[in-house]
Amino acid sequence: MKKSQGETFVFIGNFYDYDEACFENADRKVLWHDVDKIAAEHVAFKLPTPNIIRRRLREKVAKDIINRHTDDIVVLYANRACLNALAKPLPDVRGHIVLRNVYDHKPKKMKLVSALQENGHTVWSFDPGECAKHGFNLYRQFQFVGRIQEIANEPVDCDFSFLGARKGRACVVKEVAAVIRGQNLRVKTRTMYGEEDGARGKDKAAHVPYRDYLRYSCSAKCFIDVVKPGQRGLTSRPLDAIAYKRKLVTNCADVRDAPFYRPQNIIVFDEPRELAAHDLGAFVNAPFVDVPQSDVRPFTLDALLGRIAAAHENKDKTSAARRKA
Repeated sequence: MKKSQGETFVFIGNFYDYDEACFENADRKVLWHDVDKIAAEHVAFKLPTPNIIRRRLREKVAKDIINRHTDDIVVLYANRACLNALAKPLPDVRGHIVLRNVYDHKPKKMKLVSALQENGHTVWSFDPGECAKHGFNLYRQFQFVGRIQEIANEPVDCDFSFLGARKGRACVVKEVAAVIRGQNLRVKTRTMYGEEDGARGKDKAAHVPYRDYLRYSCSAKCFIDVVKPGQRGLTSRPLDAIAYKRKLVTNCADVRDAPFYRPQNIIVFDEPRELAAHDLGAFVNAPFVDVPQSDVRPFTLDALLGRIAAAHENKDKTSAARRKA
């Protein structure tokens, strides 16, 4: 893909394969550095080493990357090592911190993020409530909205599916599945433990590769989407569902405001029992209503990069004006 000319965006953090799919397919020039993967090449990670040393090594890796890209637009995921590195004195660096999850339940991390914001760095969140509470910049959830052909051709063997981390929503997923089965429809769900569920070490589920998640999800006619308690803003599932022309049932009310929302494709519920009022069989078997690319373009990485570039330029102008004053 031909990259557009202009700024270079440098992403620093820990990335999954779906993040890399976004980076690789962006129209703008994007570089990315996975702190954990780089640090893992150090001898300290090949020997029994205290966690504090490993943590400091990750921070050094992040700081070195930031220092190499002072002329670029630096974007950090809210990884602790990256945040700590940005908290150190770094000349001429005004970073952009992208929150890919809601962190209000992690007060220590939120305190660090807020301190960085006070020091002139820009914080971005997809959750309108979190933005209103902390003064963060709002961005729209993004995902790679292209189609992997082998996934698009995945044979359908059930009506509804859910695959994801528990994140306090396993009970809701279970109740939704019960309503679906009550209408004699086929449903499969798989919920996994993650760090947010208190899982550590062997109890923590391994990351499911993006293609495997898509293959599991697209084997159904309809995705189940459940946001974790207290979260606003979209997850990536509505975007995946649209990309692969699958229906969606979700408890995220914000999806109604999305330009790609079509009631023929998406049912929004508050409580799982509300789904019993719908003829879910008719819903999943009705034709999918096509959505134009213009309606999903605001939910791409390039849309976020456009917002970041505009905010970065405004900060440059503000800084120049202050120096003149």
